[in-house]
Amino acid sequence: MCILSIDPSVQDFSLMTRTTYVEFNPSKSRAKLPDLFSRDYGQFLRGYVILQDPKNNQIQVSIEKNKDEIYFTRGWSRLRHFYGLIYGGWVTILYNSPVTIHIEVRSLTGHQVAYPHSDPPRRLMLIDQIGEDASNGLVPHFVAPTSFYHVLEKTLNTSDLESGVLKLFWSGFCENALPHKDTGITLMDWMGFTWKCHLQLQDNSCILYGEWKAMCEARNLTEGSVVKFGVTKPSNNILVHVKVSHFLGVRTTLVAPKTAGGYKAFYQVDHYYML
Repeated sequence: MCILSIDPSVQDFSLMTRTTYVEFNPSKSRAKLPDLFSRDYGQFLRGYVILQDPKNNQIQVSIEKNKDEIYFTRGWSRLRHFYGLIYGGWVTILYNSPVTIHIEVRSLTGHQVAYPHSDPPRRLMLIDQIGEDASNGLVPHFVAPTSFYHVLEKTLNTSDLESGVLKLFWSGFCENALPHKDTGITLMDWMGFTWKCHLQLQDNSCILYGEWKAMCEARNLTEGSVVKFGVTKPSNNILVHVKVSHFLGVRTTLVAPKTAGGYKAFYQVDHYYML
């Protein structure tokens, strides 16, 4: 007998077999998945998984296995601030695939949280990917656009970092790429994180403030950091991509004399801006 579809009367029961509940304790950086869920689906879970809420926000967390026990580890603690779970709460987990797990989040009192809403949705990816599971293609990584209509390069000064306000000349990038009115702007950094800012127009300049300072602190930007802005539409962009010109380490091999007519190698590390 071949069953082509699930009868509507038993669909809810089918979903229950893929659903479980996990306690969120704000004082702990990891959470243990229930044993029955781990028994049924642990074999399909790899090193990382994407938690996706009803507003399509995504949080990437790493998975650690210890015999028959499975834990959410790196990235799990982000739920505390992202959903306001200061005192703890409960996360309903619906297994969807080895890549994606759908979640619903409730506060300690049982009320469903107000999910952050943005366009595009927020993506909180892990900064580094280590191990086999990170390179086998199961988890989609954020890839920034490589082609832009307008770009701007800015060398940050102390005021840009400490005041929480970024001031740019209106002529050029701002005039061509951004809205010609005060409005909300989303900055998306090179790891896929989004930062909510407000655009304010002044005489011959435009000002960005809001989560700009938080982004600078999170990305350890310092005086002299070179930040690049880019947009993918000809004009009126409310999403601006941000990239930092990092140092690129280059290892140069030098040869020095060694006793008995042999040679030994030593290394000199040089740093260059990757523009």
